[in-house]
Amino acid sequence: MLRRSFVLLSGIGPKTEKRLWENGITTWDAFQESAPKRMPGRVKRRYDAHARQLTKAEEHLTNGYTTPFSRWLPRGETWRMLEEIQDDVLYLDIETTGLSYPQGRTTVVGYHHPRQGTQLLVRGQDLTHQAIQDAFDQAGAIVTFNGKRFDVPFLEREFNVSLDVPHIDLMYGFRKLGIHGGLKKIEKRLGLARGDDIDGLGGYEAVKLWRSWERGNRDALDRLLAYNRADVENMIPLAEEAYQRLRASTMGSIEDETNAEQARLTDA
Repeated sequence: MLRRSFVLLSGIGPKTEKRLWENGITTWDAFQESAPKRMPGRVKRRYDAHARQLTKAEEHLTNGYTTPFSRWLPRGETWRMLEEIQDDVLYLDIETTGLSYPQGRTTVVGYHHPRQGTQLLVRGQDLTHQAIQDAFDQAGAIVTFNGKRFDVPFLEREFNVSLDVPHIDLMYGFRKLGIHGGLKKIEKRLGLARGDDIDGLGGYEAVKLWRSWERGNRDALDRLLAYNRADVENMIPLAEEAYQRLRASTMGSIEDETNAEQARLTDA
């Protein structure tokens, strides 16, 4: 989907992008290969600048340098990156003792990266500024649920870390699809299950588990870590579901027509 996206170009919004698609210009390569006269007026006037930016975008993507896409893509459209960089996405979720810092503190940071699997960092053990920054630095993008308002700002304030890659917040993606509610509610709606020992747990219970662990209950920490792991790992299929639905709603029948035309040319 990212290589079909033109809203990353200055002055091109969803309507102009759709006109390009309807004219058969559905990929960056097709744009570069098309004559300017096939473009809508405002695109035609800036064709050379747009072509240069697409060349740069392709180079950055090929080299795994995704930072510029945070600036180029409109708010709410970073989900378009998911398929292209799925092997370099960091899924992130944190547990805390409160809703804001410094009143609350981070207790667990869980993340999943394809090259490392799932990692759980625990306060007082291996949860440090460097460990979090290293996790951020290895990612081409991060995926969270409500992380733009909560997880990432919390970590930035408490640990003085910096996130310099695109941030895909699934909460806003699902809202765009008309699917509202918290992570657990959406999981259930889409048929994702949790283990019996953590089913029904929420943020309030996570705080209680941490307090119990501080009083010496090892089982409480194990349960908290299982809860955080589920938060992190369930975001992987949720991200795929959100991506497929958003792509279908964005391109609609245009993608179906493009796929049909490609199949016809292949058969010929």
